[in-house]
Amino acid sequence: MLIIMNSELQQPTEERRFDSLTNLPDRLSLNAGIAEAIETIPGQFGLLELDVDDLKMLNDTMGHLEGDEYLKFIGGVLKDLLRDDDRFVAGHKSGDEFTIILNGVTSNEQVDDVRQRIIKELDSLGVIVSIGGRVHIPGETAEQLMIDADRLMVLNKHINALEALTPEQIAGHVEIGRIAARETLNIRKTPVVLAALKRKPAQSL
Repeated sequence: MLIIMNSELQQPTEERRFDSLTNLPDRLSLNAGIAEAIETIPGQFGLLELDVDDLKMLNDTMGHLEGDEYLKFIGGVLKDLLRDDDRFVAGHKSGDEFTIILNGVTSNEQVDDVRQRIIKELDSLGVIVSIGGRVHIPGETAEQLMIDADRLMVLNKHINALEALTPEQIAGHVEIGRIAARETLNIRKTPVVLAALKRKPAQSL
């Protein structure tokens, strides 16, 4: 569940903090970065929400210390992958969730290009993640953008689950289909998502 406090979104830039586990910007810093982008470059940044799909299984089988090392590893990969573009900021929001702020992008195509790069790199290292996000639309709030990015991430997680099943297994997992359909409907009902998808593409990164 996504909970956003107004005081977090209004945090001054100079008070930004880093997560002690991953040494990436923490949730408060990420919220401050989103608020700053909305104020200074509305419609010229995107947001990605990333969820580590297999962290719970790792914690249950190997213990939470191994899980923490796994999160550190993923944080390091994200930092290295985005190092060449200082406009992009990856942070550790909480638990198995990371957020990436893509300053300077103006289309969903650019957002998806970064999303695919991250998925490809992590997949090559045996890390399975679900990622969703989109470009900001001028006039919308941080909460609207974050909720939609979170919904798109959840939809990606359902798609990943379906792709891992055989046709026979899919037929027997009616609930997965119902969840995916419900999330898709929720996203399609969101006006800001519809508006974002209709925007004209800008040049690729």
